[in-house]
Amino acid sequence: MATGLDDEATLRANREAFLRYRLRPRRLVDVSKIDMSTEILGARYDSPIVIAPTSSNRAFHEEGERAVARAARTGNHLQMLSTVASTSIEDTIAARGAPVWFQLYTTQRWEVSELLVKRAEAAGAPAIVVTPDVRSFAKWETFVRLRHSDTAIAEAATPKCVQHEGSVVELFSCRVFGEIQTV
Repeated sequence: MATGLDDEATLRANREAFLRYRLRPRRLVDVSKIDMSTEILGARYDSPIVIAPTSSNRAFHEEGERAVARAARTGNHLQMLSTVASTSIEDTIAARGAPVWFQLYTTQRWEVSELLVKRAEAAGAPAIVVTPDVRSFAKWETFVRLRHSDTAIAEAATPKCVQHEGSVVELFSCRVFGEIQTV
């Protein structure tokens, strides 16, 4: 992680906590039969690797979250789909061939959150991962400082709203952030 919120106190605490862990190298140990599988909420995965929710994947690759879902299927990894995904939860689950968890950003309007949860539930998502901090006022001090000097950050900070057919972007981002451009 490059930056964080509120004087980056949590970012520093996380980095310090991870420094307490070390990899313990082992040599001349039989690794021909290693089982890294794990069970999470009744579902079995081949490893404890979880693909975290990231938004707007189609901005970076035309297949977007569908490509990520196929990768998750290949390794039998748990995948979480972002509220602001650019691919619908239905298409993502179809590409994954198994349910994905849905990450929910809370909004000022309960009916939007309710619609998103109902849609995820109807699609077969076995879990909703709530991210409540979006509604709070965040102090992105490093981001604000860097966006004046880094054109990539300044471009990313410019609000854009693109509707991909059937995606949750239409339900959430576009209605919150502005006018919809259909692609």
